[in-house]
Amino acid sequence: MDYLPAERERGITINSAAITFGWKDHQINLIDTPGHVDFTIEVERALRVLDGCVTILDGVSGIQAQTLNVWKQSEKYNLAKIIFINKLDRDGASWKRCIAQINKKLRARPLVLQYPIFHDDIEGKGLAIDKYIDVLGIPKFDNLGKMRNLPLFLIDPINLEIIAFNPDKSLKDNSYRVKLINVRSQNDFVWDLAIKMRSAIIEILGELDQDFLDLFFDENVNGDVQLIKNEDLKLAIQRQTFCGNVTPVLLGASYRNFGVQPLLDAVVEYLPSPADRPEVTGYTFHKDKDTRKKLKKQAENEESLENITQSNVPLDPNAPLVAFAFKVVVDLQKGPMIYIKVYSGTLSARSVVINSNNGGVKERVLKLLRMYADIPEEITSIGCGQIGVAIGLKQTRTGDTLLGMNHPSTRFGISSSNSAATSKTGMDPTQDSWGALGDDSFGGSLGGTTAKPVGLYLHGIDIPPPVFFCSVEPESQSDEKHLMTCLSNTLLEDPSLRIYTDNEAGQLLLSGMGELHLEIVRNRLLNELKVKAIFGKMRVSYRESVSFLYETKDFLYDNMVLGKQCKFGISLSVEPIEEPLNPNLDKSLIKLENDNFVTFEKVSIQKVDSNVQNHSKKSKIKHGNNTEHSNITDHHNSTINTILVALSTAIYQGPMLGFPLTKTFIKVSGFQEFGSELSSISAIRLGTRAALKSALEGAGPVLEEPTMRVVINCPDEYVGTVVNDLEKGRRGRIISLDEKDEIETFGTNNDFSGLGVYELLGSKDSDYSASKEITCNVPLSSMVGFSSVLRRLTAGTGAFVMHLDGFSPVDQHTQNEIVKETRGY
Repeated sequence: MDYLPAERERGITINSAAITFGWKDHQINLIDTPGHVDFTIEVERALRVLDGCVTILDGVSGIQAQTLNVWKQSEKYNLAKIIFINKLDRDGASWKRCIAQINKKLRARPLVLQYPIFHDDIEGKGLAIDKYIDVLGIPKFDNLGKMRNLPLFLIDPINLEIIAFNPDKSLKDNSYRVKLINVRSQNDFVWDLAIKMRSAIIEILGELDQDFLDLFFDENVNGDVQLIKNEDLKLAIQRQTFCGNVTPVLLGASYRNFGVQPLLDAVVEYLPSPADRPEVTGYTFHKDKDTRKKLKKQAENEESLENITQSNVPLDPNAPLVAFAFKVVVDLQKGPMIYIKVYSGTLSARSVVINSNNGGVKERVLKLLRMYADIPEEITSIGCGQIGVAIGLKQTRTGDTLLGMNHPSTRFGISSSNSAATSKTGMDPTQDSWGALGDDSFGGSLGGTTAKPVGLYLHGIDIPPPVFFCSVEPESQSDEKHLMTCLSNTLLEDPSLRIYTDNEAGQLLLSGMGELHLEIVRNRLLNELKVKAIFGKMRVSYRESVSFLYETKDFLYDNMVLGKQCKFGISLSVEPIEEPLNPNLDKSLIKLENDNFVTFEKVSIQKVDSNVQNHSKKSKIKHGNNTEHSNITDHHNSTINTILVALSTAIYQGPMLGFPLTKTFIKVSGFQEFGSELSSISAIRLGTRAALKSALEGAGPVLEEPTMRVVINCPDEYVGTVVNDLEKGRRGRIISLDEKDEIETFGTNNDFSGLGVYELLGSKDSDYSASKEITCNVPLSSMVGFSSVLRRLTAGTGAFVMHLDGFSPVDQHTQNEIVKETRGY
């Protein structure tokens, strides 16, 4: 499913790709996701709309650090999972080692549903399998003698069958199934293994599922593992998979077309359909005064967000439309292609939808497509629980919720000006994604607009913070327009990218998730999109914060901007956040990006008549604790919202080096307006940003650097050298130093001691070379170029993975070095 040139060149998945296909009277929507940590946003937005997961493990490498990261991401969405242990045909593959790792590292309970029989297992036991050969109609199992590493067949204890595969044929006709024959003989190890496995599965299910236990001890079964119906076994496995108590495990070698059909059978039998999943929760922001007054009274006594109600979205094809946009691809001919999952109702071509996240704008769906990787098929509608692509939605972005025109939550707040015609002018994707450009027209993060949502909206997609950046400059002034257009489209496609300007250097900076991430983006811009630009050296994206509380009281912004007088006063303070804040417990807190918070507690509002020269005539309105009881007018609510928008953009540029702000608490205590002409929206935004900059400069600004959780695997003899390099040369902190696996390898393939609890313990191979796993925290700046160093230190045998663990303050010496490197002086 990898179709991008960079994917085929590097042999890795970069973009998630969707395909729809049928299997045994079922329709499966499959999304293939990348495994590299730099492209974790592709995994995040795919998991956001999936109903279940197939986790593919390498039978040789087993569970790696990035496997743990993706597993944790899926746990966040409570997704049912099955595991497929792949590449059993490779030298060094050990499926039993993978089972032990699943238990130890993933903290999951594996339910092994197959047992592979290899060539070495049948030596001296030919009579046990000869009776199946004639029934299967294939000469000694087609792969026998061709690939000795590939299993001869799989034992299926659920259906009491053996499954064989012909690797030379296609998936349609290369599998063979035959019922196990219960002939008692001392060499009938195949039947014995099948019964042992079936007994172990029944033991685990009986422990977890009371309904199944009752069936097992019913008078018709009476505790006989052979008499329990296969359908009852499968239903019990399905129930326990849905609730996460067990994880079915299947085996194979997909490149050899071995074990693929049973995997697809397991997807149908054990993973939930959209109808089996809990209904998603929708949120509605109410603008009408009556509803808001009612909710405000409720919020005084209940743990609920003021002006916001929650409701479940029913999986009903006849209900009003609720759909979620989880991915955008910009096609040069078709325009933006919006990947959508429909949660309720039906999305039809030529219909008009309301984008609740984007202020209730209306857009018309021109076409609907079903994608087969990069090959489209036009369809007329997308039904409940289905995934498809919509063409014509120019103002829709990743994380937006789309509603039908008849959705009851849209009765309020949508004006006639928000028409479908507005989409014809298109949308500048930079409006809410370019961070602090120094231009007041740019706003927050790509994860959502700064406008209040209109109608019901769904939870968006969590976007991780970028950690690397590089400068981007057009080769000439004539190349600038094409560069900006391509960057806008790239930002629309990839929400983990950010663009902002360095006001001091006047450079345009592109930030992303890692070196590989930015390298892929750079190569695509230069080679595919034919952008003529100069890219600077890749550098670490630091963060800025403050050291202590500092208040800017009665700050007055009074400047001439583009020939127009702007005047606005504001009082605010900033202070460091030392303990995590919870906006669910304190409803006055508003969470911004990068763990920044703002509150408008005890705001004092002053409105000054701009026609009066002296300011002796004022009208004061206060609200909050210890203030006069007064209703805040819609105008003042609008001013507060404008201040919030200005703060949400200003935090992208700190006072020291222009890096984004983090862990900073902003408190707005009052503001002063001087009439609508002087205190325009632009004046409010400019005044707020100037006041925040003044407060940050006075609060002892400090730098924080990204710290990575690094997991290194290397042979035992190189551990000392690697640890020494980490601690002395890279400011690393060792967290743990463990054997790579508590259970590294096993004895014979048919060793089933401890089968009842799937411990699969056996003797270790004598020729096994010990390996260590080093877990540590290292500053990202110290990890640049570590790949080549590790190869040199370990003679090419070491490997590592890393992911962002957080941001931590740097010492004064390091801070001075960073400032000197960044500024050049």
